[in-house]
Amino acid sequence: MRAPGTATLRVSVPRCVAVAVLFLFNAGASANAQATIAPPIHRLEVSLGVGLVGGADLGGQTAEERSSSAGATFGLFDTATELGSAPAFDVRLGVAITSRFTVEGRASLSRPELRTSISGDTEGAPAITAVESVDQYLFDGGVAVRLGGRATRLVPFVSAGAGYHRQLHEGQTLAEGGSLFYAGGGVTRWLVVRRQGLVRAAGFRADARLYFLSGGISPDTRRQAALSGGVTLVF
Repeated sequence: MRAPGTATLRVSVPRCVAVAVLFLFNAGASANAQATIAPPIHRLEVSLGVGLVGGADLGGQTAEERSSSAGATFGLFDTATELGSAPAFDVRLGVAITSRFTVEGRASLSRPELRTSISGDTEGAPAITAVESVDQYLFDGGVAVRLGGRATRLVPFVSAGAGYHRQLHEGQTLAEGGSLFYAGGGVTRWLVVRRQGLVRAAGFRADARLYFLSGGISPDTRRQAALSGGVTLVF
C-alpha cells in the first residue's frame, strides 16, 4: 500500500505514430485530387490510441465479529472500495470483411488506483484510506458496423464484442482476471486514401465504449466507460 495520490500512466508514443501523423498532414494536401474515397476491404487495419478508462464503485462491506456466548454478531468497521479512472493506451487490429462489417481485436493497458476506505471503527480509530496501483489489461474482440456510405470520409460506426480482463496488483503480488462484454461506437475520419502503396489509407479514429466486467478484483459485475482516440492506418 502507499499514500493516496494521482495515478499517472507513462506512455511513450511509438515512433511509428509520429511518422503516421506526418504522413497524414503531408499527404492531406493532395487528398482532394484522389478519386478513391473509401479504404479497400480485406486488408489489415491498425490503430494506435490513447484515452481514459473511467472508474468503478466496487461496493463495501462491514467487518463483523461473532459472540461466542450468544452467537450474535456486531460490526467492527466498514469498508468501501473503488477503482479510480486512469489514462490508457490501446492497440487495435482489424480486417474489413465487407464494405460495412469489420472484425477487430483490441488490447488496452491502464494503471488505475484501487482505493479502500475504512471507517466506523468501534474502538474510535480515525478513518483511513488504503491506496495501491493496479495494472489493468483489457483484451477483447468483436465486430464494428459502419453506418455511413463508402462515398464519405467521415464514417460513424457501432461496435460490440467480448473478451478477458486481468488486474495485476502493486508489487506483482497478486493477479486476478475475469470476462468482459462491451458495446460502443465512434467515428473514423479518413484523410488519405490511395489505390496502391504500403499504406493504403490513413486517418483518425475516436471510440467510446461501455465495458461490463465480471470477476477479477470484484466478484460482482461492474461497468467502466472508456474513451480513446488515435491514428488509424490501412495496409
